Amino acid sequence: MLNQNTCNPFTPFSCLETRKSYRIRVSKAGISTSLNFGIQSHNQVLVETKGSYTVQQKYTHLDIHVGQSNPFLVTMDQDASSDYYIVASPRFVNSSSGGGAFGVAALNYTNSQGPTSGPLPDLPNDIDLSFSMNQEKSISAARPNPHGSFKYGHITFIDIYVLVSRPVELIDEKWHVTLNGLS
Repeated sequence: MLNQNTCNPFTPFSCLETRKSYRIRVSKAGISTSLNFGIQSHNQVLVETKGSYTVQQKYTHLDIHVGQSNPFLVTMDQDASSDYYIVASPRFVNSSSGGGAFGVAALNYTNSQGPTSGPLPDLPNDIDLSFSMNQEKSISAARPNPHGSFKYGHITFIDIYVLVSRPVELIDEKWHVTLNGLS
């Protein structure tokens, strides 16, 4: 149970006002895993990705992949009877190597009546790659194509390529970084 009984204006996610929207930017600066981010009982409206505005869609939790920085809007539209969990967890890691660790914080309304309680929010199944792939395909830039459609998320994919970064390799007596084994 996380307790932020007092409102501290110098603590992130503290003293948030009911019915106001806040812009939050989550960046994944690491080089090895993706990150899943969610706020208990709150929707996140993605407003930008990869430097482009998006067609605004709501997500309960969002995968943020290596090198991405995603800002989203969160409206404080829940009951302030308690604080809410904020959970960030690594994705696609071997849990036997300690990859199941995650970060937990509390979101605190100005008129909150108590600390967080209950179980942590459900996270996506780490083994199921389709959740992350489908979520990424659902994110579409807010630019019209030549036909005037904004529905990039509805394009049928013919091929999907998964790029695998590997440690540097010695090729022709020089060290090279590779993707899928190709320099």
